[in-house]
Amino acid sequence: MQWIFSSTIDVTDRTEWDDNVEALFKYLRRNHEDTLEQLKLIFPRTWEQHTLRPIPFVWRVATELATLYRKRPARDFVGDGISDEMQRRIEAIYRSIDLDLKMRTLQEHLVALNNACLFFFPVSRDDFQGVQPLIVPPHHARFQMKKGRAMSLAVDDVEKVWLKLPVYTDVTTGMINYGVAVITDSEAYWEASPDDSLVNKGLWFEDRSNPLGRIPCIYLRGSEPKPGEWTAPTDDDLLSAQRAISLGFTDLGQIGRMQGYMQGVITNMSQQQAEDLELGPESVLGLMDEQQFSYVGGKPPLKENLENLTSYMNCVLAHLGLNPQTFLKTASVSAIAKQVDLIDREAQRQRYVMMFEDAEIKAYEFVRGWINILRGNGQEIYPFATVEVEYFEPSQPVDVLHTSQAERMQIHDGTTTAAEILAKRSGISIGEAREKVRQNLLESRQMAEILVPDERVAQGRSPSSERELAVL
Repeated sequence: MQWIFSSTIDVTDRTEWDDNVEALFKYLRRNHEDTLEQLKLIFPRTWEQHTLRPIPFVWRVATELATLYRKRPARDFVGDGISDEMQRRIEAIYRSIDLDLKMRTLQEHLVALNNACLFFFPVSRDDFQGVQPLIVPPHHARFQMKKGRAMSLAVDDVEKVWLKLPVYTDVTTGMINYGVAVITDSEAYWEASPDDSLVNKGLWFEDRSNPLGRIPCIYLRGSEPKPGEWTAPTDDDLLSAQRAISLGFTDLGQIGRMQGYMQGVITNMSQQQAEDLELGPESVLGLMDEQQFSYVGGKPPLKENLENLTSYMNCVLAHLGLNPQTFLKTASVSAIAKQVDLIDREAQRQRYVMMFEDAEIKAYEFVRGWINILRGNGQEIYPFATVEVEYFEPSQPVDVLHTSQAERMQIHDGTTTAAEILAKRSGISIGEAREKVRQNLLESRQMAEILVPDERVAQGRSPSSERELAVL
C-alpha cells in the first residue's frame, strides 16, 4: 500500500464547523433563529405563513446531563502552605468570581457543543486587583500550535490564540461590536477592533505583556479530535435532532391549521359568483338544479406524524443516555424505571468527573498566578496546592420508607455512616455532615428530656419538683 502525502488531503471544513457550533450555541441559549432559517430553506415562498413551534431540546439535554455543579462542590486545597485560614480565603475568592457558575456553564457547553473554552483574565484597576473567568464560545477562538506540536492537545503547546471578544455595545441598536485579541506566552494585545482604536494596544496591560508566562486557558473536549486537529467534532446528531423536532412540530401545527378548517364548495358556479355569496346561520343559500353545496375537510394523518416524531425523539434521548420517560416527565414512570435512569445518568456523569477534576487544578493555578502577580509585588501570597474536589449529586429516594430502612441496615453493618449519607443527600462535605449529625443528635436528646417523662415520675401526675417545673 502506498501513501500519498498532500497538504490538501482530509481538510476540515472550518466554515461548516463554525456554523454548526454557532447554531448549537444559539439553541443552548434558547435562541431559535436557526429553526427559522431552516424553515426558509424548506418553504422559500410560504415560510411566513408558518407558526414556529420550537422545542428547547438542546438546552434541556445540556441541563439534564451537566449536573456536576448543580450544588457547590467541596474543594480541599492540599499543600504545605495551605492553612484553614488560607482555605477560607481561597473559597471566598472563588465565590466572588462565581467560579461554580462558570464551571456549570462550561459543562453545559461541553455537553451541547462537544467543546468548552474557559479563560482567566487579570483585572487590574485602581480599586480592584483580581481575576475574571471568561467563557469564550469555541467558534470565537482559534488556536495555533507550536512547530512540531501539531498533534498535541495541551494548552501549553499552543503558540498563539486568537479570540473574538466584545469591545462595546451600541446603546441605540443594541448591537455588540467585536474585536480580535491575540494571546501568547509573552504577549496579549488587540489585533483588530471595529474602529481600529485598539489595534496593537495591550489586552490586559499597557505594555502588551503577559506576565503569567502561559496562556490562561482551560479547553475541554467531549471526544478525541483527529490527530492534527485542535477542536473536537461538533454534535451534528444533536443539531439534526433539534432541527427535526422543532420543524416537525411546526409542520404538525401547519398541517392541522391548513386542513383543520372545513372548506365550503359549490359546483357549477364561477369563482366570482361564489365570492359574492353570504354564508351563515341567518343566510339563505339558493342553488340551481345542477348546483350542489357542501363542506369539504381534509383528514391529515396528525396522529401518525406525531407518533413518528415522538418515536424519533425517544430514540435520540435513549442514545444520549437519558430515559425518555423521565426526560419528558411522564407521570406513569415506574419506580424501577427511575432507579435505572439514575444508574444511566451516573454512568454519563462519571465521563465528566475526570475532566473537571483536572480543570479545577488548572483553575487554581491561574487564579493563584494572577493574584500573586497583581497583589504580591513579587511575593507568593497564595502557595502551590493541588485541588481535591468532591462533587455531590443527591439522589432522590424513590421509596422513602424502604430507602431509610436500607440506610439503617448499612449503618448497622458498618458499610456507611450517617454522616456519609447526609453528605451525599445534602451536598455538603463529610466534615460538615459529621458536625450536623452531632448537632442533630444533641438536639434530639434535649427534646427527649422535655417530651419523655422521667422514669421516676408516674405518668399523668402534675409536675411537682423544680426540675419538672423548669423543663415544662
